[in-house]
Amino acid sequence: MNNRIAALHTAYRNAHFAVRDVVVERDRAVVRWTFEGTHAGELYGKSATGKTVAISGMNMFCIEGERIAEIWVSADDLGELEQLGVVQLPAVAP
Repeated sequence: MNNRIAALHTAYRNAHFAVRDVVVERDRAVVRWTFEGTHAGELYGKSATGKTVAISGMNMFCIEGERIAEIWVSADDLGELEQLGVVQLPAVAP
């Protein structure tokens, strides 16, 4: 997880995470977030494009005692790759 965050801060200028929602129940916490930044450094082998990328995701945390025991992450990685031009999705027929 720390490697991913370090890569984002290296690849994106003006990187910004915003917490949109937090839900806590018993030993679980869910955080819905958005990320935005300007692609200014290499990421996934793609040189800087200068494009602004916006993605969203959610993290679920399992808490044991006062510590995070597990983390599950769901993020729009495909949307990020598409916005950067790393992948191109086929057109959808009407």
